[in-house]
Amino acid sequence: KMGISTLAYGSGYYAGPIAWSGTMFENFMPELLLESKRGSLCYEALGYAVHCQKQRGRDMRLPFGVSESGYYAFDSDLNYQYKAHGVQKLALCGGMDREYVISPYSTFLALSYSFSACMKNIARLADKALSHAKYGFYEAIDLTGARTGAAAAVVRSHMAHHVGMSICGITNTLCAGMLRKLFMS
Repeated sequence: KMGISTLAYGSGYYAGPIAWSGTMFENFMPELLLESKRGSLCYEALGYAVHCQKQRGRDMRLPFGVSESGYYAFDSDLNYQYKAHGVQKLALCGGMDREYVISPYSTFLALSYSFSACMKNIARLADKALSHAKYGFYEAIDLTGARTGAAAAVVRSHMAHHVGMSICGITNTLCAGMLRKLFMS
């Protein structure tokens, strides 16, 4: 999904390449197994992604962390629908800022890169009633008023691959990049 594009946007101190839909997943999923070296284009892209995600959250006065996830729409069997939600400053495709769906796993992906900001964001997500599930955080919170008809709607599901990526992000943070070291060995 992610490619280095010749298009780049600047925003204050940060500048970086953009991906198709501007998600945390596109930027940080490879970081679970591969380390970006300081000063490299990939490392700068991570900084830019966090900066743009945080800025979008500040603009909305909400937590940050937008990625592929379930959202508050249903199919004929009442299953949540799933798609990429992103930040327009990070996206090649248009219309990414029309919706705002926060997924907690997005924050866990960036935990080892921006620890302090991510820990504060996790606390804010817990205040949004996303952590009241038996198995931890729910999938997402959909803040797209046109769809939810309210200020927010919690997507009450758990996706194994999002939980798994969260655990990997926590492990790398607490164990000095252990999963990256294991992968490279």
